[in-house]
This record gives sequence, structure tokens and C-alpha cells, in this order.
Amino acid sequence: MKENNAEAVMSAEIRRRLNDDGWNYEMAEKVLARRRKTVRFRALTGAFSGAALAAALAFFVILPGRVDTGTGVMYNFVSAQVNGAYEDVFTAGVKPDTTATEFATLDATDAFIDSVMVER
Repeated sequence: MKENNAEAVMSAEIRRRLNDDGWNYEMAEKVLARRRKTVRFRALTGAFSGAALAAALAFFVILPGRVDTGTGVMYNFVSAQVNGAYEDVFTAGVKPDTTATEFATLDATDAFIDSVMVER
């Protein structure tokens, strides 16, 4: 009995809303308000994103003139460490057997790849 009563109430409410122009205008107003809110949010997000990107670009364009590019105690220290590590790793490695690389072409890239593969 309750299901029939709920069905009847629901049907009556649907009919009432279909015949009521006020309800239509209310729903249209809510839809348009939500749409306006979404458009404003997207516009603000785009504006702030653009401003953030412009600020980041300006920062990185202005910053390089103030960065130490090859002088100073720390630069020399780090440069020496990097060069020392590079020499330890790449000059102390096992030299490839020249007979094993006969299949390599004269291309420098292919020769490098072949020599690395032989070391593995």
C-alpha cells in the first residue's frame, strides 16, 4: 500500500512541476548560476596560471645574470669532484677486446655501443 501511495505522490509531484512555469524558471536559474560559476572559475584559474607562468619565466630570464657561472670556491670544488669521478669511472674501465669489435662499423656511435656491450 505504501508503494502505491509513494508512486501516486511522486506522479502528482511530477505533474505539478510539469505544469508549473515557476519551477521551470527556478531550474533554469540554477543551471545558469552553476554555469556562470564554472566559467568564472575557469577564467580565474586561467588568469592565475598565466600570471604564474609569466612570473616563472621572468624569474628564470632575470636569474641567470646573478648565478655564479664558473668562479668561486664552491664551483672549483664541485668541478674538481665531478671531473675526478668521471675520470675514475670512464678511464679506469676494462678496455674492450679489439677482435670482439670487428663487426662494428666506422660510425663512432656504433663503436661506442659495441665497446660498452663488450664490457658487460
